[in-house]
Amino acid sequence: MILDQKVRIFLQVARVEGFRRAARGLGLSQSAVSFHIDKLEEELGVQLFNRQGRTISLTPEGQVLFRELEELERAARRVENNFAFHSNILGRRIRIGSNALACPFTLPWVIHGFKQEHPDVLFTYKHMVDEQELINDLETGDLDLGIIGHHVRHKKLSTHSCYESDIVLAAAPSMGVERVDANELAELPIVLENSDRGLELLLSQGLGTIGLDLKDLHIIIESDNLSLIKTFVLAGLGAAFLPRVAISDELTSGNFQEINVHLLELRQSIYLVHPKTGLANPNTVRFVEFVNTQAQEIVPGLV
Repeated sequence: MILDQKVRIFLQVARVEGFRRAARGLGLSQSAVSFHIDKLEEELGVQLFNRQGRTISLTPEGQVLFRELEELERAARRVENNFAFHSNILGRRIRIGSNALACPFTLPWVIHGFKQEHPDVLFTYKHMVDEQELINDLETGDLDLGIIGHHVRHKKLSTHSCYESDIVLAAAPSMGVERVDANELAELPIVLENSDRGLELLLSQGLGTIGLDLKDLHIIIESDNLSLIKTFVLAGLGAAFLPRVAISDELTSGNFQEINVHLLELRQSIYLVHPKTGLANPNTVRFVEFVNTQAQEIVPGLV
């Protein structure tokens, strides 16, 4: 109970109408009970009990205090119950933030698999375009885990790869392009997704292997909105480098087709990021272990 000991002793004495009975109920000595009541009366400057031998009763001032403290006791219990409930919720919750484009298309499968074994765990997920905001939230403890599309070097954060995702060049069939070499790729209109820093780094590195730079591409529009990018591609405005897992439905339905780029293979590693000081929540530890060992197998399109 968060109430002061003197308050709890006063309420017990008033209810049982006796110092000895109150002491037995509280597991204290009678002298300790008397001492705390005397101190309370001294602090308030009033007499709280009429003492007539072994019989005691509340004075008018004691009756007023009793009513007020009973209300305070009820409020204290509500606070304790609410705190216990929310503490239990927080202990079961895993807070995840990500800027990896593939994450919204992989995490649901991972969470579903994890909850088969741990059904009481709760999750919150936030897709964050600003990577620095994501890192700040990990530092301050506002997030338990980050999922990022590239390795993060940070003195306070640990980073390790958890699964991989193919990146493909997707276009509408109406573009009539199925295969290009480096020179033809440089002439192709490109819709560029610009929120996933990991995808940008991977693309720059991959283009370098075929003698191109990101600035060599014919970029007609950039966006951090995947749905809008898909619509641009569907409308035939250009092709886009996107995670296969994020466009599997469009590829299966025939709305998109994959353009093969000669000698260019792109496979993005996805990383879990968390504070180096460790994971305080045991459920988060279990989830990290689950992602590391099973994500690649249970997410459609990753194998």
